Amino acid sequence: MESEPILSQARTYGVANPGYVPEARPAMFAPPAADSEGPSAPPASMFDSMPGYEGTVSGGGGYLPPPMPTFPAPQPEIQPEPPSWNIPSITEDTAREAFTLFASSKCCYSSAPAKDGVITSMEAFNTYRYRLETFSESRSTEWSHEPYNGQPVDAYVQPPPGPWDVPATPPSYFSDSKQVIKVPYTSSVKSCHTCLGMGRRPCKDCAGSGNKVCWVCNGSGFRHGGDRCHHCNGRGREK
Repeated sequence: MESEPILSQARTYGVANPGYVPEARPAMFAPPAADSEGPSAPPASMFDSMPGYEGTVSGGGGYLPPPMPTFPAPQPEIQPEPPSWNIPSITEDTAREAFTLFASSKCCYSSAPAKDGVITSMEAFNTYRYRLETFSESRSTEWSHEPYNGQPVDAYVQPPPGPWDVPATPPSYFSDSKQVIKVPYTSSVKSCHTCLGMGRRPCKDCAGSGNKVCWVCNGSGFRHGGDRCHHCNGRGREK
């Protein structure tokens, strides 16, 4: 039987011979694809060293203790002693009734001691219930980045204010609050850490080559049984 080459784009991929079984060829794989997402955070060397903010990195530089007060803390005022309370005495029957009522409010308490117990003495005491409420403030710093669209650049125009010198709006007392405040005189322009300043990123599937391994024939150009792969037209790669 006569055989003739099958040409496509000046390349020979096989012969039109039904009895011909092409030799198995190893699959062609694309070069390792670069990480299209790039690093999730900028490198530490990307940021400037600002006075008062040394060691601040992307993701947070830790909490900063407040500065020492410039004046001594006020001493608590001496409060007058509370007046003496005259608590009226109660009868033994009233005490037993209160004891029995308390025992019945508990699932595993027995009321027998309240009913059968012997009361030897009763004494009244003044009792107090104290509740302490306080509030505090903490501050932390971290670098942030965003696409540059003409925003003001003021780094090194003058020294930035310290972390505890940045004005903030005091929230209401005894309520949780969080504020994100931009530190003045710290804005600068850097090359994008994701695309390395090129303005574009390579394709994650083909690593920028423009084609990738055919998923049907795994890059061999042939399917099972020696038939030419019709998905990639026998090239072993697809766009």
